[in-house]
Formats: sequence, C-alpha cells, structure tokens
Amino acid sequence: YYRPDNCVVIVTGDVDPDTTFALIEQHYAAWKAGYKPPKVRAEPKQKAERRVEVPYEGKTQPQILMGYKAGAFSPGDRRFVASMALAELAFGETSAIYRALVLDEQLVEGIEAGASDTRDPGLWMIHAVVKDPAQVDTVMARIDQTVAQFRDTLVAADELDAVKAHMKYRFLLGLDTPRAVAESAADIIGISGDLEAVETLYATLAQVTPEDVRAAAQEWLRDQQRTVVLVREAAPGEVPGEPIPVKPKPKPKLENKPDAKTERKAG
Repeated sequence: YYRPDNCVVIVTGDVDPDTTFALIEQHYAAWKAGYKPPKVRAEPKQKAERRVEVPYEGKTQPQILMGYKAGAFSPGDRRFVASMALAELAFGETSAIYRALVLDEQLVEGIEAGASDTRDPGLWMIHAVVKDPAQVDTVMARIDQTVAQFRDTLVAADELDAVKAHMKYRFLLGLDTPRAVAESAADIIGISGDLEAVETLYATLAQVTPEDVRAAAQEWLRDQQRTVVLVREAAPGEVPGEPIPVKPKPKPKLENKPDAKTERKAG
C-alpha cells in the first residue's frame, strides 16, 4: 500500500513553491507506478441482527457500539450526505437524546454517531459510554426509540437548516492552522482523490431535505443489518476478550415525550 499511486503530498504554511516542488521531485521522482488494487469480494448481505458481549479485563464503564451496514463515502450522494446530517440531528450535542441521557438524567458519559468516511462501504456507528451497568438496557432502548423516530417521522425543516449550517461552519472554523488545513485536505483527497470533493460535499448538504434524512434512516438504520457490541467488565470465570454471542432482546415500549424544541411533524 505504501506506493506512489497511493501517496498524497500536501505542504501548507509559509513556503516557497519552487523550492518545495524541487524537494518533492528530489525525494519522490524515482518512485514508479504500478500498484494493483486487490480484488475484494463483496460482503454477503446481513439478514439478521447480531449481538455480542465482550468481557474486558480490568475496570471499565460499559460501552455500547451499534454498527449498521451503510454506504461508502460519496460527497455527491444525497443519501450518504443526509446520513451525516441524520447523525447530528439524532445523536449530536443538540439532540433530544443527548440532552436527556448526558445532561438531564446523566445515564451516559457521552453518546455520538456517524457514517464511515471510507472508499468502501462501511458502518454507520452509534457509540455510548454508560455510567451504571444496570442502565445498559435502558440506554439501548432509548437509542432504539430515537432511531425509530427518525425512521418514522420527518425532522422539522428549521431544525435541519440549523444543523446543516452548524456542520458547514464547524468544518470551516476547524481550518485554523496550517496543520489543520493539511490534515483535512489529506483526508478528503486520500478518500476521494480530489479536493473538489469538499465543494461537492457541502453543495450536496445544502440540498438535503427532511425527506432525505428520513429516507437515509429507513435505508440504513435497519435492525437486520446491524451488529450490537457491549464491552463490559469480565465476570469471574470469563475469558477476557472472548466475544459472547447474545440473542437480541424484545424491544420494550417507551413513552415518547417529544421535546418542544425538536418536535417533528408526522411524515
């Protein structure tokens, strides 16, 4: 993999272009192309939810990870970009579940979600760190309730607009040092092959509608195509690190109390 075909050289800061390009030619001109990507078989479609518990040797708070089979990074695909907005709306720091579980009830240390930024199809992940092992099932149920709400209802247009603006300006404000610019450019070029993907991504984000967000949730956030992992402290006699398959539990019905700020209209 460490070949010129896969290499991106990015230089930022107060540099002399002629000198810089001369040094790049000096050190990299001898590299020869010829990389052949390996043929990777497509993963079989997952047809049922999988659950495992992983005992951890030592002290740890329970960690919930839910991975849904999703798509590859595609800045021009409204479904993919809508899934990025979905993560912010459903599990970001201004979301109802974040306020409830992190701030008000303090059941979790933190909760986050997001799509994989990879060339190949990856996972749409939800991660939560639970404070009390006795509350794991409650937290999982609240996550499931949130997912179901976004599959079934449309987010308010003004709420979506606020999240899209936040995503755009968070990216721009993050370009505050030469290193930050270089890292952001390297990431996007390494994945997409072109810096224009940044413009494409945020142009696509501007077009995302509440219907796009719901469609992304309906297509990707399906129970049958997810794997749920619980990392917890090992009990006496358990082998640390050895995954233990667990049968999915029936989902309890929780009372739905929509927050006035995030109330959604029925689709």
